[in-house]
Amino acid sequence: MHVDGRTVGRALSERIRPFLREFGFHRFQGRNAWRRTELTVDLVSFRSMNSYTAEGVGCTTYSFGCDVGVYYPALVDGEPVEWPRDYHLTFRAGLGKTIRQPYFHPFGHQDHSDRPDVWYVLEDGSNLDEIADDAVSAVSNQGLPFISRLNDPRQAMRSLLSEEGSNPGFGTLGLMAGGLGSPSRMADMARLSSILD
Repeated sequence: MHVDGRTVGRALSERIRPFLREFGFHRFQGRNAWRRTELTVDLVSFRSMNSYTAEGVGCTTYSFGCDVGVYYPALVDGEPVEWPRDYHLTFRAGLGKTIRQPYFHPFGHQDHSDRPDVWYVLEDGSNLDEIADDAVSAVSNQGLPFISRLNDPRQAMRSLLSEEGSNPGFGTLGLMAGGLGSPSRMADMARLSSILD
């Protein structure tokens, strides 16, 4: 089997798009899926590896990670974007796979290792079905609950007040966030309070 980024993208799309449609996601482009709610735009994004990143991480270029998140247009200072990318998100998390893959050989390291935030696609693609299924499971068990929780402005405010950033673990998501009390969090809290009033 010839494997490249397109092969992996098709395998993910075949599984994730029908699943996400059941939860109201209605716009799909490449490896991204969006859902618009009353206050937010939600995103599920499977990121691929360029050759530089893949070499540093120690994986194939068609291995992938998955970020999910919530974008509050009302919290943007300036013109909001219609369909946000991961770097626009107000709240973002990286998902953690549940399977073990001790195949990673990061640049400058002699030993093989594993990473919870990257699904390693073997060069021959023999594990593609297994990891695509695991990625969909991670979206279901970690990503959608995270998105649903932060769609609620009160929960979003609690997160801004109390949640520290964290790295993904095996089977657990990692919250990508600025530090508690950071200027960006303080600005988001001020804007979010206007929605809560």
